[in-house]
Amino acid sequence: MCAAVGANRAASAMFRSALEKTLLANGYDTGNLKQRIDDAAGDGLITESRKARAHEDIRCLGNDVLHEVWQVIDDTAVEVAHRFSQRIIEDFYNDRRTPEQLLRSKGRLATP
Repeated sequence: MCAAVGANRAASAMFRSALEKTLLANGYDTGNLKQRIDDAAGDGLITESRKARAHEDIRCLGNDVLHEVWQVIDDTAVEVAHRFSQRIIEDFYNDRRTPEQLLRSKGRLATP
């Protein structure tokens, strides 16, 4: 909704938050967001390409909004962050059985 009304700074922070919450919900609960992204890629849950996008287009953009001097965030940056946030979240939830098996094998989720 933030992006839809041109609230690009808020949207950027929300995409970062969505990525962080997804990782936390899937057992990536140690270290900072950078480490959690690296761990998910290391476990094979996200590709190296998505890892790079998670760092550059989601985490860094959100960090800039939250921690750096105020700056305008353009529509293109928000669209890219949205696209890759969606793709990464889909990696975890589209075919839930496959990621759950991997997460359990890595000790990130408890066995039911």
